[in-house]
Amino acid sequence: MPEKVEDAIQKVIKEALPASCTIYVKSRGKSWSGSGFHIGNGLIITASHVCPPEKDLQVDLTFDSKNIFQAMVIKSDPTIDSALLKIVNANLVKKIYDLMSTKERITHGLILS
Repeated sequence: MPEKVEDAIQKVIKEALPASCTIYVKSRGKSWSGSGFHIGNGLIITASHVCPPEKDLQVDLTFDSKNIFQAMVIKSDPTIDSALLKIVNANLVKKIYDLMSTKERITHGLILS
């Protein structure tokens, strides 16, 4: 029997959600936020408008709103609106994997397990 569209969407969300993060950026008295995805080894992919190629950016990110990780911009390319971030403390990467392996996630009022 073919998979229902709703079931397929839930499956994609369940697999992708643990890798998603919220990114908080501060520079020269201004602050903004955006989203990104952990792609492995402490690397985060996001949009360049979230982390523009500016000096003096303070970049923090979280996977669960409790644990904050500092990151630095490795590369930002406005022509394709993409940026690559790296979590500053490599020892924290294991903690990220522990957070990502949580069996139960709550998002937008849904419990995904």
